[in-house]
Amino acid sequence: MGPPDLGTRVPLDRARIIDGAIAFVDAHGLPMLTMRRLGAALGVEAMSLYRYVPGREDLLDGVVDTVVDELFADPDVLLEPEHGWQDYLQRLAHGVRRIALTHPALFPLVATRPPSAPWVRPRCAA
Repeated sequence: MGPPDLGTRVPLDRARIIDGAIAFVDAHGLPMLTMRRLGAALGVEAMSLYRYVPGREDLLDGVVDTVVDELFADPDVLLEPEHGWQDYLQRLAHGVRRIALTHPALFPLVATRPPSAPWVRPRCAA
């Protein structure tokens, strides 16, 4: 593939790296994700990624946060129970299922990093 032309190069930032990692894993699977391969996919040297993500674990945390944010952006998922707890849980379950179907290679990662998963860490009542 190779790096893009200098005139069309998109500046590198954390969001672009994380979005690139999500696209890479969706296309090739999680075991294939390395900083070198991700850098090549983004058209940059792998070392330039470390300016924005200190390492693979930080990259994976960012990927999980971004994918879970899709749940919060889903208009069918309610963030508060408005029509009873059963409707709330059903909407949440359908939202989680949509994430699993959209990112099947990433979903096990989302499920194994519970601090970022809102359904594992419910809000405490005062």
